[in-house]
Amino acid sequence: MRASVLALALVLLGCPTAEEPAPEPEGWVVPDEYLDPAFVQVGTFNIAWLWNHYGGEYYPRNEVDFAMIASLVEGHDLDLVALQEIDGEGALDLLGLPDRYEYVVGPTGWSQNPAILWRSDILEVTDVRQVHLPSNDFPSKDLLVAEVSALDGDLAFTFVVIHFTPFDSTDNAEHRFAQATETLDWLHDELGDGAGIDRPVVLAGDFNDTFEAIHPAWPSIEVLESDPDLVFATRDAEDYTELSFRSTIDHVALSTTLLDRWPGGCDVIAHDRLSPWGDYEGGMGGEQNISNHRPVWVYLEVDGG
Repeated sequence: MRASVLALALVLLGCPTAEEPAPEPEGWVVPDEYLDPAFVQVGTFNIAWLWNHYGGEYYPRNEVDFAMIASLVEGHDLDLVALQEIDGEGALDLLGLPDRYEYVVGPTGWSQNPAILWRSDILEVTDVRQVHLPSNDFPSKDLLVAEVSALDGDLAFTFVVIHFTPFDSTDNAEHRFAQATETLDWLHDELGDGAGIDRPVVLAGDFNDTFEAIHPAWPSIEVLESDPDLVFATRDAEDYTELSFRSTIDHVALSTTLLDRWPGGCDVIAHDRLSPWGDYEGGMGGEQNISNHRPVWVYLEVDGG
């Protein structure tokens, strides 16, 4: 997996050296629950067109914007994150996260590839592979799948990164419905007995659909949520995940085999309302430019006892 995973260089916000610890953003104190070793944080974040260079046609960013994205991830001590809309490995390299973070980027999605970012001092990520969905063609994003296990504790599960087709047209909604159906078929065939899911699994990503269904004739979330072996933790979220339409389209779903590890709850980082990420200066165009999506995560217990 080393061919796809790079150790990231440490480039600190406001500090060029790699020997000093990363400073906490001004005004931010990491809550104790983020640091509880009994749990790992598992979630998703669509960073929105994260190019592997400064600038870019959509969501152009400079070094300040990249540093603020990095401080958001590090400041909240995220352990395992499904990422979407990543141009390539170079884009994550530009974040300059500490070298305890590792990542892998999937090969489908053009400049909006799926990726996985994790704390290698807490988790082991193996068997990374892309799963092709029959209805997909270029530049559709296929599933990015990996096996995850805790270094201390017996938590282990299959991690599936989702990025379904966006927009509310009939064609797009029908394709999204097909992607959800094919994902469920794959879960049944590969992680179950053909009719159900009998292994621990976490689905995380940008599903591009709400619980109410953006297009009511093609309710793609319902396809997955109606399966008795899956529970959408995002039902517990108290805030929306996408800023443009104030909707919840970024989700985390758990197999029922993981429910004893999940204390409930689903957190959304409203970076647009938090200082310094919502009001920093010096970014591209002089405006906050992290993403029109918010990170979403759950806690999972490391040791089942």
